[in-house]
Amino acid sequence: MISISKAFQRLAVALPVGLVLAGAALVMGAQGAGAEGAYGPDTCKQGFVWREAFAGDHVCVTSETRTAAAADNAQAATRTALAKLPYGPDTCKQGFVWREARPGDNVCVTPSVRSQAAADNAQAASRVSPTDQTYGPDTCKQGFVWREAFAGDHVCVIPATRTAAAADNAQAATRKESANFAYGLDTCASGFVWRDARQGDHVCVTPQVRSLTAADNAQADARRASSAVSITTDKAQYRVGDAIRVCYTVPGAGQVTITDFLANGANQVLLDGIDDGTGDCFSGVVVPPTGTECVRLDFFGAVGSFTRQACFQVTY
Repeated sequence: MISISKAFQRLAVALPVGLVLAGAALVMGAQGAGAEGAYGPDTCKQGFVWREAFAGDHVCVTSETRTAAAADNAQAATRTALAKLPYGPDTCKQGFVWREARPGDNVCVTPSVRSQAAADNAQAASRVSPTDQTYGPDTCKQGFVWREAFAGDHVCVIPATRTAAAADNAQAATRKESANFAYGLDTCASGFVWRDARQGDHVCVTPQVRSLTAADNAQADARRASSAVSITTDKAQYRVGDAIRVCYTVPGAGQVTITDFLANGANQVLLDGIDDGTGDCFSGVVVPPTGTECVRLDFFGAVGSFTRQACFQVTY
Protein backbone atom coordinates (compact mmCIF):
# COMPACT_ATOMS: atom_id res chain seq x y z
CA MET A 1 0.00 0.00 0.00
CA ILE A 2 0.98 3.66 -0.11
CA SER A 3 1.49 6.20 2.58
CA ILE A 4 0.07 9.40 1.08
CA SER A 5 2.29 12.46 1.27
CA LYS A 6 0.19 14.94 -0.72
CA ALA A 7 -3.46 15.67 -0.15
CA PHE A 8 -5.90 16.49 -2.97
CA GLN A 9 -5.78 20.22 -3.52
CA ARG A 10 -8.93 20.64 -5.59
CA LEU A 11 -11.36 18.70 -3.46
CA ALA A 12 -13.58 20.04 -0.73
CA VAL A 13 -12.49 17.28 1.63
CA ALA A 14 -9.73 16.69 4.16
CA LEU A 15 -7.85 13.39 3.84
CA PRO A 16 -7.12 11.40 7.00
CA VAL A 17 -3.44 11.16 7.89
CA GLY A 18 -1.66 7.94 6.96
CA LEU A 19 -3.91 6.73 4.12
CA VAL A 20 -2.25 3.93 2.20
CA LEU A 21 -2.53 2.33 -1.21
CA ALA A 22 -1.40 -1.03 -2.49
CA GLY A 23 -0.71 -1.99 -6.11
CA ALA A 24 -0.51 -4.27 -9.28
CA ALA A 25 -0.15 -4.42 -13.12
CA LEU A 26 -1.62 -1.16 -14.42
CA VAL A 27 -4.66 -1.22 -16.62
CA MET A 28 -4.87 2.37 -17.83
CA GLY A 29 -8.37 3.69 -18.35
CA ALA A 30 -10.09 0.37 -17.77
CA GLN A 31 -13.82 0.85 -17.33
CA GLY A 32 -15.75 -0.45 -14.39
CA ALA A 33 -19.48 -0.78 -14.11
CA GLY A 34 -21.80 2.20 -14.10
CA ALA A 35 -23.61 4.62 -16.33
CA GLU A 36 -21.75 6.35 -19.12
CA GLY A 37 -23.18 9.85 -19.20
CA ALA A 38 -26.50 11.53 -18.60
CA TYR A 39 -27.29 11.35 -22.34
CA GLY A 40 -25.57 8.09 -23.17
CA PRO A 41 -22.03 7.50 -24.44
CA ASP A 42 -22.02 10.73 -26.45
CA THR A 43 -22.64 12.95 -23.41
CA CYS A 44 -20.41 16.02 -23.67
CA LYS A 45 -17.94 17.30 -21.14
CA GLN A 46 -18.98 20.28 -19.08
CA GLY A 47 -18.99 23.41 -21.26
CA PHE A 48 -19.91 21.59 -24.49
CA VAL A 49 -23.18 20.65 -26.21
CA TRP A 50 -24.14 18.55 -29.22
CA ARG A 51 -23.72 20.45 -32.47
CA GLU A 52 -26.86 19.03 -34.12
CA ALA A 53 -25.92 20.25 -37.59
CA PHE A 54 -27.92 17.23 -38.81
CA ALA A 55 -30.07 14.56 -37.18
CA GLY A 56 -27.92 12.48 -34.84
CA ASP A 57 -24.98 14.91 -34.90
CA HIS A 58 -23.47 14.42 -31.44
CA VAL A 59 -20.15 16.16 -32.00
CA CYS A 60 -19.52 18.22 -28.87
CA VAL A 61 -19.05 21.94 -29.50
CA THR A 62 -19.55 25.24 -27.72
CA SER A 63 -23.10 26.52 -27.44
CA GLU A 64 -22.19 29.37 -29.82
CA THR A 65 -21.18 26.86 -32.49
CA ARG A 66 -24.46 24.96 -32.13
CA THR A 67 -26.42 28.19 -32.53
CA ALA A 68 -24.38 29.07 -35.61
CA ALA A 69 -24.99 25.62 -37.13
CA ALA A 70 -28.75 26.05 -36.73
CA ALA A 71 -28.55 29.47 -38.37
CA ASP A 72 -26.54 28.05 -41.29
CA ASN A 73 -29.13 25.30 -41.76
CA ALA A 74 -31.91 27.89 -41.83
CA GLN A 75 -30.13 29.87 -44.56
CA ALA A 76 -28.97 26.86 -46.56
CA ALA A 77 -31.41 27.25 -49.45
CA THR A 78 -30.50 30.90 -49.98
CA ARG A 79 -26.77 30.25 -50.28
CA THR A 80 -26.76 27.92 -53.27
CA ALA A 81 -25.86 28.98 -56.78
CA LEU A 82 -29.31 27.73 -57.78
CA ALA A 83 -30.95 30.27 -55.49
CA LYS A 84 -29.20 33.08 -57.34
CA LEU A 85 -30.71 32.20 -60.72
CA PRO A 86 -33.37 34.71 -61.82
CA TYR A 87 -35.92 32.08 -62.90
CA GLY A 88 -35.11 29.23 -60.55
CA PRO A 89 -33.74 25.83 -61.55
CA ASP A 90 -35.13 26.04 -65.08
CA THR A 91 -33.28 29.26 -65.94
CA CYS A 92 -31.83 28.86 -69.42
CA LYS A 93 -28.27 29.47 -70.46
CA GLN A 94 -27.59 32.63 -72.43
CA GLY A 95 -28.94 32.28 -75.96
CA PHE A 96 -31.84 30.04 -74.99
CA VAL A 97 -35.44 30.68 -73.89
CA TRP A 98 -38.31 28.54 -72.69
CA ARG A 99 -40.17 26.82 -75.50
CA GLU A 100 -43.61 27.32 -73.95
CA ALA A 101 -45.36 24.86 -76.22
CA ARG A 102 -47.82 24.84 -73.30
CA PRO A 103 -47.87 26.60 -69.91
CA GLY A 104 -45.00 25.24 -67.84
CA ASP A 105 -43.01 23.97 -70.83
CA ASN A 106 -39.60 25.19 -69.66
CA VAL A 107 -37.48 23.26 -72.13
CA CYS A 108 -34.74 25.64 -73.27
CA VAL A 109 -34.64 26.27 -77.01
CA THR A 110 -33.51 28.99 -79.38
CA PRO A 111 -35.80 32.01 -79.76
CA SER A 112 -36.71 30.92 -83.29
CA VAL A 113 -37.96 27.55 -82.00
CA ARG A 114 -40.15 29.26 -79.41
CA SER A 115 -41.62 31.48 -82.11
CA GLN A 116 -42.28 28.40 -84.25
CA ALA A 117 -43.99 26.64 -81.32
CA ALA A 118 -46.28 29.63 -80.81
CA ALA A 119 -47.09 29.74 -84.53
CA ASP A 120 -47.81 26.00 -84.61
CA ASN A 121 -50.12 26.36 -81.61
CA ALA A 122 -52.00 29.13 -83.36
CA GLN A 123 -52.56 26.94 -86.44
CA ALA A 124 -53.34 23.77 -84.50
CA ALA A 125 -57.08 23.67 -85.25
CA SER A 126 -56.62 24.28 -88.95
CA ARG A 127 -54.28 21.28 -89.28
CA VAL A 128 -56.67 18.71 -87.85
CA SER A 129 -58.42 16.52 -90.47
CA PRO A 130 -62.14 17.21 -90.63
CA THR A 131 -62.90 13.72 -91.98
CA ASP A 132 -60.10 11.30 -91.00
CA GLN A 133 -60.32 10.09 -87.40
CA THR A 134 -57.90 7.17 -87.64
CA TYR A 135 -56.15 8.40 -84.48
CA GLY A 136 -59.16 10.00 -82.91
CA PRO A 137 -60.44 13.56 -83.12
CA ASP A 138 -56.88 14.98 -83.19
CA THR A 139 -55.87 13.10 -86.33
CA CYS A 140 -53.78 15.44 -88.48
CA LYS A 141 -54.30 16.35 -92.10
CA GLN A 142 -52.02 14.66 -94.59
CA GLY A 143 -48.45 16.03 -94.39
CA PHE A 144 -48.64 16.76 -90.65
CA VAL A 145 -47.83 14.73 -87.53
CA TRP A 146 -48.28 15.25 -83.81
CA ARG A 147 -45.52 17.42 -82.35
CA GLU A 148 -45.20 15.39 -79.13
CA ALA A 149 -43.09 18.01 -77.39
CA PHE A 150 -44.66 16.64 -74.19
CA ALA A 151 -46.99 13.75 -73.33
CA GLY A 152 -50.36 14.31 -75.02
CA ASP A 153 -49.08 17.06 -77.34
CA HIS A 154 -51.28 16.58 -80.41
CA VAL A 155 -50.54 19.87 -82.12
CA CYS A 156 -50.06 19.05 -85.77
CA VAL A 157 -46.72 20.08 -87.26
CA ILE A 158 -44.48 19.06 -90.12
CA PRO A 159 -42.31 15.98 -89.42
CA ALA A 160 -39.13 18.07 -89.20
CA THR A 161 -40.63 20.08 -86.33
CA ARG A 162 -41.49 16.90 -84.41
CA THR A 163 -37.94 15.64 -84.87
CA ALA A 164 -36.58 18.98 -83.69
CA ALA A 165 -38.84 18.91 -80.60
CA ALA A 166 -37.52 15.47 -79.63
CA ALA A 167 -33.95 16.70 -80.03
CA ASP A 168 -34.68 19.77 -77.90
CA ASN A 169 -36.14 17.55 -75.18
CA ALA A 170 -33.04 15.37 -75.22
CA GLN A 171 -30.78 18.39 -74.74
CA ALA A 172 -32.98 20.13 -72.19
CA ALA A 173 -30.78 19.55 -69.11
CA THR A 174 -27.61 20.74 -70.87
CA ARG A 175 -29.19 24.05 -71.82
CA LYS A 176 -30.05 25.10 -68.28
CA GLU A 177 -27.79 27.51 -66.42
CA SER A 178 -27.53 24.89 -63.67
CA ALA A 179 -25.64 22.65 -66.11
CA ASN A 180 -22.68 24.98 -65.61
CA PHE A 181 -22.59 24.33 -61.86
CA ALA A 182 -19.31 22.66 -60.97
CA TYR A 183 -20.81 20.45 -58.25
CA GLY A 184 -24.37 19.93 -59.40
CA LEU A 185 -27.49 21.52 -57.96
CA ASP A 186 -25.88 21.77 -54.51
CA THR A 187 -23.11 24.05 -55.81
CA CYS A 188 -22.73 26.99 -53.43
CA ALA A 189 -23.03 30.63 -54.39
CA SER A 190 -19.81 32.62 -54.62
CA GLY A 191 -18.20 33.06 -51.21
CA PHE A 192 -19.64 29.86 -49.73
CA VAL A 193 -18.45 26.25 -49.53
CA TRP A 194 -19.96 22.99 -48.31
CA ARG A 195 -19.81 22.60 -44.54
CA ASP A 196 -18.90 18.89 -44.69
CA ALA A 197 -19.86 18.20 -41.08
CA ARG A 198 -20.30 14.66 -42.40
CA GLN A 199 -20.13 13.06 -45.83
CA GLY A 200 -22.88 14.56 -47.98
CA ASP A 201 -23.36 17.66 -45.80
CA HIS A 202 -23.81 20.24 -48.54
CA VAL A 203 -25.05 23.12 -46.42
CA CYS A 204 -23.27 26.19 -47.77
CA VAL A 205 -21.24 28.12 -45.22
CA THR A 206 -18.26 30.44 -45.15
CA PRO A 207 -14.80 28.84 -45.51
CA GLN A 208 -14.10 29.81 -41.90
CA VAL A 209 -17.10 27.80 -40.68
CA ARG A 210 -16.01 24.75 -42.69
CA SER A 211 -12.55 24.93 -41.10
CA LEU A 212 -14.10 25.23 -37.65
CA THR A 213 -16.36 22.26 -38.41
CA ALA A 214 -13.38 20.11 -39.39
CA ALA A 215 -11.57 21.12 -36.19
CA ASP A 216 -14.63 20.26 -34.08
CA ASN A 217 -14.88 16.85 -35.77
CA ALA A 218 -11.23 16.17 -35.01
CA GLN A 219 -11.77 16.94 -31.32
CA ALA A 220 -15.06 15.07 -31.02
CA ASP A 221 -13.75 12.12 -29.00
CA ALA A 222 -11.79 14.31 -26.60
CA ARG A 223 -14.87 16.39 -25.79
CA ARG A 224 -17.03 13.50 -24.70
CA ALA A 225 -17.49 13.18 -20.98
CA SER A 226 -16.47 9.52 -21.08
CA SER A 227 -13.05 10.38 -22.50
CA ALA A 228 -12.38 12.87 -19.71
CA VAL A 229 -12.71 10.35 -16.87
CA SER A 230 -9.55 8.51 -15.87
CA ILE A 231 -7.43 7.33 -12.99
CA THR A 232 -3.82 6.32 -13.57
CA THR A 233 -0.64 5.45 -11.73
CA ASP A 234 2.81 6.45 -12.90
CA LYS A 235 4.05 2.85 -13.22
CA ALA A 236 2.69 -0.64 -13.72
CA GLN A 237 4.80 -2.28 -11.02
CA TYR A 238 6.31 -1.16 -7.72
CA ARG A 239 8.52 -2.53 -4.96
CA VAL A 240 7.68 -1.93 -1.34
CA GLY A 241 9.20 1.42 -0.45
CA ASP A 242 8.85 2.90 -3.97
CA ALA A 243 7.21 6.26 -4.52
CA ILE A 244 3.90 6.17 -6.41
CA ARG A 245 1.88 8.92 -8.05
CA VAL A 246 -1.84 8.61 -8.77
CA CYS A 247 -3.70 11.09 -10.98
CA TYR A 248 -7.34 11.37 -11.96
CA THR A 249 -9.37 13.47 -14.39
CA VAL A 250 -13.11 14.21 -14.46
CA PRO A 251 -15.47 15.70 -17.10
CA GLY A 252 -16.80 18.47 -14.88
CA ALA A 253 -17.71 19.41 -11.35
CA GLY A 254 -19.13 16.60 -9.28
CA GLN A 255 -18.80 14.02 -6.55
CA VAL A 256 -15.55 12.05 -6.59
CA THR A 257 -14.87 8.87 -4.62
CA ILE A 258 -11.56 7.02 -4.88
CA THR A 259 -11.42 3.56 -3.36
CA ASP A 260 -8.31 1.44 -2.80
CA PHE A 261 -8.81 -2.31 -3.33
CA LEU A 262 -5.95 -4.13 -1.62
CA ALA A 263 -4.37 -7.40 -2.72
CA ASN A 264 -5.62 -9.12 0.43
CA GLY A 265 -9.26 -8.38 -0.45
CA ALA A 266 -9.72 -5.42 1.84
CA ASN A 267 -10.69 -1.99 0.57
CA GLN A 268 -10.77 1.55 1.88
CA VAL A 269 -12.13 4.86 0.67
CA LEU A 270 -9.23 7.20 0.06
CA LEU A 271 -11.27 10.17 -0.99
CA ASP A 272 -14.89 11.25 -0.97
CA GLY A 273 -15.65 14.84 -1.90
CA ILE A 274 -16.57 17.43 -4.53
CA ASP A 275 -14.14 18.16 -7.37
CA ASP A 276 -14.40 21.45 -9.28
CA GLY A 277 -13.85 19.66 -12.59
CA THR A 278 -10.06 19.99 -12.86
CA GLY A 279 -8.98 16.68 -11.30
CA ASP A 280 -5.78 16.24 -9.31
CA CYS A 281 -2.81 14.02 -8.42
CA PHE A 282 -1.39 12.71 -5.16
CA SER A 283 1.84 10.95 -4.20
CA GLY A 284 2.73 8.31 -1.68
CA VAL A 285 5.06 5.45 -0.79
CA VAL A 286 4.27 1.79 -1.49
CA VAL A 287 3.97 -0.48 1.57
CA PRO A 288 2.61 -4.03 2.04
CA PRO A 289 0.54 -6.07 1.36
CA THR A 290 2.04 -7.28 -1.91
CA GLY A 291 0.16 -8.48 -4.96
CA THR A 292 -2.28 -6.97 -7.42
CA GLU A 293 -4.09 -3.89 -6.20
CA CYS A 294 -6.42 -1.39 -7.82
CA VAL A 295 -7.61 2.14 -7.25
CA ARG A 296 -11.11 2.91 -8.49
CA LEU A 297 -12.56 6.31 -9.35
CA ASP A 298 -16.32 6.83 -9.12
CA PHE A 299 -17.64 10.13 -10.47
CA PHE A 300 -21.16 11.54 -10.37
CA GLY A 301 -22.06 14.97 -11.75
CA ALA A 302 -24.37 16.84 -14.09
CA VAL A 303 -22.83 15.10 -17.11
CA GLY A 304 -23.48 11.65 -15.71
CA SER A 305 -21.92 8.83 -13.70
CA PHE A 306 -18.64 7.16 -14.58
CA THR A 307 -16.34 4.54 -13.11
CA ARG A 308 -12.70 3.98 -13.99
CA GLN A 309 -10.04 1.73 -12.47
CA ALA A 310 -6.26 1.41 -12.57
CA CYS A 311 -4.34 -1.56 -11.21
CA PHE A 312 -0.66 -2.06 -10.38
CA GLN A 313 1.60 -4.76 -8.99
CA VAL A 314 3.42 -4.57 -5.65
CA THR A 315 6.40 -6.84 -4.87
CA TYR A 316 9.23 -6.95 -2.37
